Amino acid sequence: MVYDKFAKQLFQCVICQIFRQALNRSFALNGMKLKDADLEAIVLRVTKYKLPTRVVASQFKISQRRVQQIVRLSKITGELPKHKQLGRRPYAIYPVTLRTEIIQAKLTLDLSASGISMHLRKKRGIRADVNLVQRILLEEGMAEVCLNKRVRKRPWVRYERTYPLSAVHSTGQLE
Repeated sequence: MVYDKFAKQLFQCVICQIFRQALNRSFALNGMKLKDADLEAIVLRVTKYKLPTRVVASQFKISQRRVQQIVRLSKITGELPKHKQLGRRPYAIYPVTLRTEIIQAKLTLDLSASGISMHLRKKRGIRADVNLVQRILLEEGMAEVCLNKRVRKRPWVRYERTYPLSAVHSTGQLE
């Protein structure tokens, strides 16, 4: 019994390595162009009506392997597969006391913005971006603008100097 479980786990790992797929919930639905109704129909035709996967694949114009993946996913989870919600992830919701916590951390620890964000992430469990922490510190006057990190206002020109020594390079001699 123990040997069978070990062999099954080993076999799954080898399969994952060969096909470079994870055995998590969503690998069968990545990049799919089927609708949710199509997914339900595929699962019902294979499980309830016992149609071969080759026939179902030709009906929906997808590969037989894709049909097998969808059916396997529904058997593992016990529910019909659905697509993930479309669109971008929502903006982060920060706690109301974030500004006071950043100011308090700056006063007590005397760290930079990256150090404060790491402190908040590890000790308080608040994931605040370094740019957000820096912006709050600048608004409060607790940080200064680093001149080396500013964006160049003047456009870059190749020969910016008044005498770029181009004559010396072309003739090879100074006169």
